[in-house]
Amino acid sequence: MPISISRTADGHPAIRVRYLTFALLPRRNGEGFTIYTKYPAIDPEASTAATFDSFDRHVASLAEFELRVQTFSDHLDEVEQLDRKTLTRQISTPWGSSDSRKRYDQGIELVGTPSHGGFIVDAQRNAQIHAAWRNASGHYEEDCCWAIVAYTFPHLFTRYERSSAESTLKGWYPDAWEIVTGQTIKPGESHERDRALFLQKHSDDLIVVSAINSRAHPGQVECLATRGGDRSFIHTPQALSFLVPSNEYTSSGFGFVIDEKRHPRIDRVGNVLVVGAMVQ
Repeated sequence: MPISISRTADGHPAIRVRYLTFALLPRRNGEGFTIYTKYPAIDPEASTAATFDSFDRHVASLAEFELRVQTFSDHLDEVEQLDRKTLTRQISTPWGSSDSRKRYDQGIELVGTPSHGGFIVDAQRNAQIHAAWRNASGHYEEDCCWAIVAYTFPHLFTRYERSSAESTLKGWYPDAWEIVTGQTIKPGESHERDRALFLQKHSDDLIVVSAINSRAHPGQVECLATRGGDRSFIHTPQALSFLVPSNEYTSSGFGFVIDEKRHPRIDRVGNVLVVGAMVQ
């Protein structure tokens, strides 16, 4: 169903789609915008920026916002065309006692519990899943493994779900993806592949494994680092501490690499031991 943009009472673009209302708000830090949602839905005209409390994603433009909401609306329309049946009887699952169940097809069921959930696939349907990523138990948790079920049985899922499944499989199961599809993962398509390449490149470098704003040195971040980012060395003498300027340190990507020529060494209580750079 085509969407129609409204405005909140304080002038922000907003759209109501069934049980959710989406709003496009300026990013608090940086350029661009942030999409927030409100559940249960509220009429945009009756809301303000403060109404929205659930983060969805960052976007660069109003056009991206419209595309995101239209994709969601189309997804809900497609779900209505699928034969998904709600089941009420509580059952035991690998994630605890179920509080929700939905049958997607014979032998394929999505279950939820208060803590987690995922797909339960019977033996006959599980045998249809490629051995490269098949779980012998037939249990596929909801964070990443669900995508294996969606890829194997695409007719049971919407276009949005299939697209998300493909991105998830490339991102977290790159080796299996290449085996199953014969397609080569490109740089930037797989979180796990890119992370492995990063760690291989920096295997001998000091990578930050823990960081905190410094009280002793305002404007600096106290960083604990180990060779190759090996966390098993955190509580050993092989873990070294450094000061990094706050405006330089970032926790994004796969890890911050210490420059031993520029970042000063400190002891565990913040005293500078080796000055490779001036501490402001």
